[in-house]
Parts: sequence; structure tokens; C-alpha cells
Amino acid sequence: MEAEEGQRPRREAKRPPGPSDESLALRCRGGDIEAFETLARRYQDRFFSYALRMLGDRQEAEDAVQEVLLRLYRSMGRFDPRQKFVGWAFGVAAHVCRDALRRKGRRREEPVGEFHEASGRPGPADDAEADERQAKLSYESASLRVKNALMNIRKATED
Repeated sequence: MEAEEGQRPRREAKRPPGPSDESLALRCRGGDIEAFETLARRYQDRFFSYALRMLGDRQEAEDAVQEVLLRLYRSMGRFDPRQKFVGWAFGVAAHVCRDALRRKGRRREEPVGEFHEASGRPGPADDAEADERQAKLSYESASLRVKNALMNIRKATED
């Protein structure tokens, strides 16, 4: 697909190897937890990026990803196989993020960060280092939380 002059070319989404998202969703509807785990692994990073852009906070984005996965699992029976899974899934993600933004608007936000001794304000070097450490910890934490959520879903289906 060619881009018009002055516009960036549009990226085509790469299809992951293996079964299609829609066929995995249909298997989930039939109770196949491994199919859901495959979908969760495929989309967890994309959900996190989306939630982070929407919410502007890594911790809230991590929480949103867990909620998205939980809602997807619980509502898989309502997935219409005539539509694309990705659109349906991101619709759920959008609802979760809007809910989080509504809740966020009702509570007071406390500033967090390291401060320069002289000025009492965060410095650029402190911000960059702190952001890098936070990004690494957030990613590791998000991955662990998704794995825990999947284990909890697996346990609930075995009972």
C-alpha cells in the first residue's frame, strides 16, 4: 500500500504464526484455556502500550491489562466470530481504560519522584534514570501479573 505524498506509509499488521485469533477465540468459547493463554501472550504487550497511552501511568496500565484479560475471558461467549478478534478485544480494552479514567478523575494524584537537593525539584538526569528503571520494573511486573492472572483463570476453570 503506497502512502500519499507527505504521509507515512501505513504498516500492515503481521499475522502471528499459528492459528488465527478468531479460531483461538472460538476454542476459548469451548473451554480451551491454552487457546486463551495464546491470545493473552499475543496481545498483552499491545494492551499495555494502549493502556499506558490512555492512562499515562504504568501501574494503572498494568492493572488495566489484568482487567482486560479477565473481562475478555469472562465475555468470550459473546465474541461474534464474524468480526475480527482484535477489534473486539480493543473495544474491551477501551472500556476498561475509560472506566479507569473516570475513577482517576475522582481521586487526588500525589506527585512522585526524586528531587535535586539544591532546587527541591526532579532533575532531567534523575527523571531519565528513574523512567528507565521504572519501565523495566513495570514490564517485568506486568509480565508476572499477567502470568498470575492466567494461573488464576486456569485454577478457576479446573474447580
